[in-house]
Amino acid sequence: MKRAGDEGSRFVTEQSHIGKAGEPLEGLAPVAQAEPVYDMRRLSYAGTFKNPFKAGTIRAIEWMTAKVQLLRLIRSFEKSGAPHGAPFWPKAIRHMGIRIDTPAEEIANIPKTGPVVVVANHPSGLVDGMVMAEMVCRVRSDFKILTRSLLTGIPEVEQFMIPVPFPHEENARELGLQMRDETIRHLKAGGVIILFP
Repeated sequence: MKRAGDEGSRFVTEQSHIGKAGEPLEGLAPVAQAEPVYDMRRLSYAGTFKNPFKAGTIRAIEWMTAKVQLLRLIRSFEKSGAPHGAPFWPKAIRHMGIRIDTPAEEIANIPKTGPVVVVANHPSGLVDGMVMAEMVCRVRSDFKILTRSLLTGIPEVEQFMIPVPFPHEENARELGLQMRDETIRHLKAGGVIILFP
């Protein structure tokens, strides 16, 4: 017999009796399925390498640089109530203390409808995508960002992401074709693609 909280348990009584999967017992309410939680350990490029030496080296470099500070920012942002969808971007930018000084007339150049490809430099890593998303989101929210797959598991913004494989991944060619197909479909539907070559 499974206990409440065990993986796969579905129905709970006050006495913690469990019905068989798919068979609700009289007087019992179904237990809500929890949303998957983003695993912060995935916020690493190390997992894309099979070679343990390469993975270990990447992990060490990440920890010696700004990963700890980034994880603290992410945790405090989550505690503040990270919104889902378009409201995520401006709140995340404010939470990080970033000020975007782009004149309104420049933002007005973003077409309100129709397919658009936004190509930008990428000097600041993760922040660049967030800033670009916040600016495009002022005009429209039908955009997708081409990003490394390690960032696609964030439930609040996964709808805005198209994963880009690393060249060293075993199935990089297949994943690259999937990325291309999804990008073309989104543009044909009249959406915006943001990429950082």
